[in-house]
Amino acid sequence: MLKDYLDKIIKPGDKVVYPVRRGSHMHLRTLVVEAINNGVVYGINDKGNAVKLSQTSRCVVVERN
Repeated sequence: MLKDYLDKIIKPGDKVVYPVRRGSHMHLRTLVVEAINNGVVYGINDKGNAVKLSQTSRCVVVERN
């Protein structure tokens, strides 16, 4: 059972926001959770790319389906 920054349980179908850093530029991306395996969240981000999140303590569930 994985939890986000606010101690909400992360489930498949949830929309999650996570931080991304590119050089000195920091921004947020959204991710729709597809699967959770061995403490890692797998999903598709807002650009349509497959993403693997291993640090769930840095993300927040913003929408539940």
